Amino acid sequence: MILFLFIIGACFGSFANVVIFRYPHILGLFKKKKSISYLAYPDSFCPHCKKILNWSHNIPIFSFITLKGQCSFCEQPIAARYPLNEFLMGSFMVLSYFLYSPLTYHFYLLILFFFFSLILFWIDIDHFILPDFFNIGLILIGLAFNFNQGFVSLNSSALGLLIGYFSLWIIFYTHKKITQKDGMGYGDFKLMAAQGAWFGWTSLPHIFLYASIVGLIIFYFLQKTQGITKDDPIPFGPAIILAGLIHTLGLTWF
Repeated sequence: MILFLFIIGACFGSFANVVIFRYPHILGLFKKKKSISYLAYPDSFCPHCKKILNWSHNIPIFSFITLKGQCSFCEQPIAARYPLNEFLMGSFMVLSYFLYSPLTYHFYLLILFFFFSLILFWIDIDHFILPDFFNIGLILIGLAFNFNQGFVSLNSSALGLLIGYFSLWIIFYTHKKITQKDGMGYGDFKLMAAQGAWFGWTSLPHIFLYASIVGLIIFYFLQKTQGITKDDPIPFGPAIILAGLIHTLGLTWF
């Protein structure tokens, strides 16, 4: 059963890779490039040589190993994030099973939490945007999760949604008044609201602390590897998402 769930989760991870790559095209972020209008069309192709991949090239994790991390046509490297996402979703599927077995509706909603979070994480890193479809989806799924014996009560979930959103909005507004610059985007407010909807209002100080620490680590890493400065923009969404995952593991393991 565990192996079966891991394989199904890895397939979800493979689909997440598709969404991460194609959804920004659907949003129109690549106006100068050939448009990709659908998640399912055209068929999967190599981003380097543009050749259509065979079915055997799309087997989660296994294909990356057998192809030795290279495209079979042009031999350009395959991004390591693809098998990583497949492995993570497989692991998240197994974790959800241990938390909610027999498979209650909480099991399926928790999988969606991991799935949406993974998509938002990479899209924000790549494009500095947190699409409303996934942000608002996370909020609604969080409220549904806590409707009946979730992580917190529904009241705490709803209050967490409001406090999560407006706490970052106040920081944004204050920063802009002082510096006349935008310190973060509105997508970050909605993402913090989603964390509040999932984990309740009392979790927000911890999540904000974790996100701040992770954000500083990301900034330090980019400063050393890419030479960015404090005036360069960095996405805050991935730090919020990692903070939410850290909090999730804390709830489930301790």
